[in-house]
Amino acid sequence: MNGNSNNSTVKWVAIIVTLLALIFGSAYGAVQIKLMRHDEIIMEIREDQAEMKSDIKYIRITIDRATGRQYPWLLTIQHSVLRMFYG
Repeated sequence: MNGNSNNSTVKWVAIIVTLLALIFGSAYGAVQIKLMRHDEIIMEIREDQAEMKSDIKYIRITIDRATGRQYPWLLTIQHSVLRMFYG
């Protein structure tokens, strides 16, 4: 009878350990999925930010051209060229 009791105890311990492993494994998997989704969202935000910067640069160039304003580096080049020809 004592051997049967030990087998029963071992069986229950194995069942409890298996259930705990399943629970913690599922929780770990869920956390990993959330973290991967979080990383994907961060990458999407960074891509959108880069696209917005590009759009803003294009808008600035368009406004500068429409209003006749020019870039400072272009003004510097033009100024240098004018000085070469007109002293």
